[in-house]
Amino acid sequence: MTGKDRITHAGPYRSRTAALATQHGKERVVARPLWAALGLIVTVPAEINTDLLGTFAGDVKRTGTPREVVIRKARLGMSASGINQRGQTLRFALVQLL
Repeated sequence: MTGKDRITHAGPYRSRTAALATQHGKERVVARPLWAALGLIVTVPAEINTDLLGTFAGDVKRTGTPREVVIRKARLGMSASGINQRGQTLRFALVQLL
């Protein structure tokens, strides 16, 4: 991050790490704004296949409600990143909704 990317406010997410379970480059769009607005550090776990949870094209059908799939995806990313899931999954599932 450059000097202009630094945040100066304190908040509950400052310097916390969130896993973004993606294999399609979404981090290029969301990481910088989440850092600038919240101080949230976005990581992308390596070697996860989020398409196993379903695809937009329908090649792999999604099972469950959108909310259930987002929570599974968030947990997958957190597990692959080594982030403690206890009580944090719903907070970081928001990243998956973007």
